[in-house]
Amino acid sequence: MKARQVITRVMLPGLALWAILWACNTPSIPMPPPGGEIVSFIQEDTDHFRFQVDANQYIQPGAEVTVKNLDRSVWVGGIAETDGSFLSEPFAGAPGEIIQLSFVKDGDGGATCFILSVGADPIEDPRCGN
Repeated sequence: MKARQVITRVMLPGLALWAILWACNTPSIPMPPPGGEIVSFIQEDTDHFRFQVDANQYIQPGAEVTVKNLDRSVWVGGIAETDGSFLSEPFAGAPGEIIQLSFVKDGDGGATCFILSVGADPIEDPRCGN
């Protein structure tokens, strides 16, 4: 096979395929989940808490938000506000338990875990993965 044939039959179609695949591959950089600085737990009574997320750029407006107590296998959920904020319904819990926050909209989202404590800026728990 001559050099010209190699270029026209192998290299050019391969280069065209590479260019098409490269052009279709849009960057997919997931947003990191919110950290403890915008999160707080509000104690409703002895055994019930609310999970609050302040306005942020991490959670998309209208995202489905789930708050799950992994120690008790109970969860609550809802829809994020237009500024990304969210206030859950009360859920059963006690300080020290692991609470997972997850959110998703149009297939994009994230999850992170916190150790339940009263007040703002709870400690993140790495056992859930981010």
